[in-house]
Amino acid sequence: MSGAGPSLGSDEGANVPPPSQPPPGYDGRDDDVAVPVAHHHHHHDHEHYGAESPQTPDGGRPDEGMVRADEEKRGSYGTGGGASGAPVKQPLNSEKVPLVEKPRAMRHFKRSVFGWLCFGLVWNILNTAVFATLYPKILQTIDENYVSDFSTANMITTLLSSFLLPPLGSLADQMKQVRRWMFATELVGIALCYVFLPMTYLNSPTAQIVLAQILYTLTLFFLRVAVMDNNALLNCFPDAHRTTLSLLTNFIGFGAAFLSLFILFLLTKGDDPPLSNVALVFIFALVVTVIALFTYLAPSDAVPLREKQSFGKVVIKSFQRMGTTFLALKNKPEYRKIAYFLLAYLFYSTSGTVFTIYVITFFIDLYGVDTNQSVEINMCYLLASFFGTLIGMLYKKFIGDHEIWTLLIQNCLFLVLFIILFLSYIWDWGIYASLGISLGISLNYAWNAGLSRGYLFKITPGDKRGEFSGFYSTFTYLGISIVSGVFVIMTNCDVGTQWLLPLLASFSLPSYIFFFLLIWTQRQESKNTVN
Repeated sequence: MSGAGPSLGSDEGANVPPPSQPPPGYDGRDDDVAVPVAHHHHHHDHEHYGAESPQTPDGGRPDEGMVRADEEKRGSYGTGGGASGAPVKQPLNSEKVPLVEKPRAMRHFKRSVFGWLCFGLVWNILNTAVFATLYPKILQTIDENYVSDFSTANMITTLLSSFLLPPLGSLADQMKQVRRWMFATELVGIALCYVFLPMTYLNSPTAQIVLAQILYTLTLFFLRVAVMDNNALLNCFPDAHRTTLSLLTNFIGFGAAFLSLFILFLLTKGDDPPLSNVALVFIFALVVTVIALFTYLAPSDAVPLREKQSFGKVVIKSFQRMGTTFLALKNKPEYRKIAYFLLAYLFYSTSGTVFTIYVITFFIDLYGVDTNQSVEINMCYLLASFFGTLIGMLYKKFIGDHEIWTLLIQNCLFLVLFIILFLSYIWDWGIYASLGISLGISLNYAWNAGLSRGYLFKITPGDKRGEFSGFYSTFTYLGISIVSGVFVIMTNCDVGTQWLLPLLASFSLPSYIFFFLLIWTQRQESKNTVN
């Protein structure tokens, strides 16, 4: 890949080679310890393995991303010896991969990529087919006030996610269990989907409504925790591949979402569909259960030899780690850079995200489309998102990264497109003109989302990836909550849906302030590096 780095899975022109392959017999599972680097037997800092440990390309701590050592299985491999004389594997994103091990390294790299990408399939299938499509239909059959109750359940799970994800991410960092937490919370979320089937056998409608809301809230919360952990694992991959992988998982995810929606469209059309909505939830849950098993192949944290301590102490330490992050904003430019980016992200990402949530409402309220037309519009929107991520990957391949300037241009495109879409309705250009503009917003949104995540985990320290992944999710849900709350107030005051567009455009304006601060901080870092 020209410009920023090599293409995914390629050795040519790579500044950072793929991670090393485990030795023969390594089964990819987590062991309990990672052996420290040789000649540092007396160093007991559990956050650092020794001065000779290899640094990750992004400046992360050397223990992050290291695959566990297993002395009995290993044989002769690696470039250093452990405390017992056993060789030590390089970190997943290490530059030091022995030439003779590159074929094995590539196989391990591809396996880790495959496992990490599988989660994107799980999340997008459930989010599109179950939470956005089937759950409202199930609630509608048992609840007259389903719109209000659905909004309440959505608000509760969003608030839970906003406040709990950063400390949970910090706790995962402290325990060095990001992959295991992702796998566990993912399976819990999927398991809760199966409870929708016995829910229908309850005799009390009130009990059904309460259970449906509890299921929705808990299922979405656990899966959002898994999303946070999956995002954090992006930091395990070589720096040059993170943006590509971020775009690739969106590319695959939007494709899976489109296919899921198309299947639902075929199975639910007509007056007498062959399967009930609850049965469809069960089928989709079975499908994602099979896919979820492969997510355990995703890269994992290193687990250093650690002292035994109570869970309470671990929780206290995780909050202390969050406190040190805020205190470090004054003295560490790299932390300020992340803070400026997250604040810019809060404003510029919300416009595309909220419009994606309300796009069907927009066409129903303003153009009176029916149910079948709304499904077709939704499929077109997902297809545009699919191609948006493809354009993002081609842009990176032929032009390069240039993340900050690309995000700035995308933010300007959002402003222009929202204004044009507003004028399209005011001046009555017709539904097809508005649909075309909306597809442009979808294309820009999908590219923007993948690029944002990839850039964040290029600048995030390896030992803080779970924590900053939590903040990334918090800022996402916070922006959605603020704009959605303002829009609800506007609609209660009989303001038309078209006025959502100027609201989204104006909300994105403060992002330019933080983009400027981010660019200024980067230039100051460059000057200090030169000096």
